[in-house]
Amino acid sequence: MTRSNVVRAALATAIGFFVVIGAWAFASPKNFYDVLAEYPPLNAHFLRDVGAFNLGIGAGLLASLRWKDAVVASLGGASAASVMHAVSHIIDRDAGGKATDAPLLWLLAVVIVAGFVARLKEVS
Repeated sequence: MTRSNVVRAALATAIGFFVVIGAWAFASPKNFYDVLAEYPPLNAHFLRDVGAFNLGIGAGLLASLRWKDAVVASLGGASAASVMHAVSHIIDRDAGGKATDAPLLWLLAVVIVAGFVARLKEVS
């Protein structure tokens, strides 16, 4: 197996793992807990956040296939993670936390996405 085949296999495996695990934990935290992550007590919000960050890792890896610029790929992954994290706080707004959590997380997401878009324009 050549080095480039090893890299392709590692990327495909990592992307598949992080996207599947992330989507599962985000979309169905109770099922994810019951099947894979039974570490009591169940905290659906925490598992949704775990899913958000795993999706961000997967998105960053996917971005690296499209853009060779490391900053673009990194900000692409951070953009996905921060947006999904903010969505998690909207979904779970009645589960606890502070009233300022969701707006501040959305502000963070907007700043990171703006950086991603700005960097894309720089390298295009």
